[in-house]
Amino acid sequence: MLFDRLEHKWIDFSLAKKFAIVSSVVLLVGMGAIGTWVSAKISSGVTQNTAVSTALYVESLIAPALQPLVDRDTLTRQSRRQLQRILSSTALGQRILTIKVWKPGGLIAYSSRKEMIGKRFPSTRQLSRAWLGIASAEFNALDDEEDVAEKEAGLPPLEMYAPVRAIGNDEVIAVAEFYIRADRLLRDTSDAIVQSWMVVGFAAVAMALSLWAMVRKASGTIESQRDELAGQVDQLTQLLDQNQVLRHSVENAYRRTARLNERFLRRIGADLHDGPAQLIGLALLRLDSLSAAKNGATNSKSSGNGNSARNSGQSEESKNLESVRSVLSESLHDIRNLSAGLSVPELGHSGPGEVLNLAIHSHENRTGSRVAQDSDKLPDKIPDEITVCMYRFVQEGLSNTYRHARDSNTTVRARCDEERIEIEIIDDGPGFDLDEQQDNVGMGLIALRDRVEALGGWFDIRSAPGKGTRLALRFTQRALDQLEQNL
Repeated sequence: MLFDRLEHKWIDFSLAKKFAIVSSVVLLVGMGAIGTWVSAKISSGVTQNTAVSTALYVESLIAPALQPLVDRDTLTRQSRRQLQRILSSTALGQRILTIKVWKPGGLIAYSSRKEMIGKRFPSTRQLSRAWLGIASAEFNALDDEEDVAEKEAGLPPLEMYAPVRAIGNDEVIAVAEFYIRADRLLRDTSDAIVQSWMVVGFAAVAMALSLWAMVRKASGTIESQRDELAGQVDQLTQLLDQNQVLRHSVENAYRRTARLNERFLRRIGADLHDGPAQLIGLALLRLDSLSAAKNGATNSKSSGNGNSARNSGQSEESKNLESVRSVLSESLHDIRNLSAGLSVPELGHSGPGEVLNLAIHSHENRTGSRVAQDSDKLPDKIPDEITVCMYRFVQEGLSNTYRHARDSNTTVRARCDEERIEIEIIDDGPGFDLDEQQDNVGMGLIALRDRVEALGGWFDIRSAPGKGTRLALRFTQRALDQLEQNL
């Protein structure tokens, strides 16, 4: 719970605050590491420099007084006096608390504490290094067995080991061990360490502030751009919402227009059927009556007079009447076909399968052609707009196939699954080049494409010379659901 709250609070921080927190942690850790490393280097450098200067001191001043140790285990009286005089007359000697001169095997050949002379003690690490000719120094905790007196003094000593070499060669004949008062040295070292920490801290703070200033400026720019972008996103969201509303309005308007168009076409079909078709039918009946009466009168006159010229004129009139009757019959047939094509039969609550069967059978009855059918099980109920669209698709597709590929084999194929409904009209006729005939596509197919796409469907025409033609209609389940919700 606490971690979640901290995470949410962290997300709400600006870039400048995040940088300030992270950079502070990083700089503190880095400053601590650098400061510790510098402090260690300062302390090590001070002790090493002191060890080197002590080694020079021993080699130049004390080593001559210790030469008797080349073949002796102790110093002569004269050598001890000379050594004491050197220690008391030099600045470094005056700072020495105690001095020990070691022989191999841990034997103390000389010490400022006379009771230590001649005693043996275990060798230490620093003493072993000195026997190898390496001068060293360290702040000693006075834990060794021979350091009892130095520990009782209560002063912070600097313990130094300097090898003593024989004059004329580099053979180490003894090791001089010094304990120097280190209070001043420790104070100077501490001052140097504090100053180094202050320099490191100042540099870290300066870097942090300069970087924070740059990041704060960049963060302000980013914040202003983000606010501007958020405003644009809000505007875009509002425009998208408005566009969605407008799109729904257009779709609803198209559906209403489609309904009105179907009613209008149905009315035109009914008017054609009930008006001109009825009048032409009546004219045909009257022509049939006149033709019958004319034939009867002609027969009676022919049997009575036998006038050949009159018979020839009457025969010409009969031919004219028959020609008019033929034209009127053909016109009546065309008007009835137009009426049947304009009006959609009463679909009622018919499902997609029944609508397909109705469109196919209507086409077969009107044209006398045969259409194969290959259908999956279709849903029992879909929106009425889709039902009418499917009927119009099959009706227009079969009509185009009959006009342009009358002798071809035609198949209406319907496929349905959980994701889509797809209907195809396929023929093996002559086909055509889509690129060349793009501008010559019939108005019926163009209107059909617009109808399908306005309802959220997909319409496709594929054809090639000698390879037939394929019309396809597809409605996804998502489009059907959205259309159902909008109704």
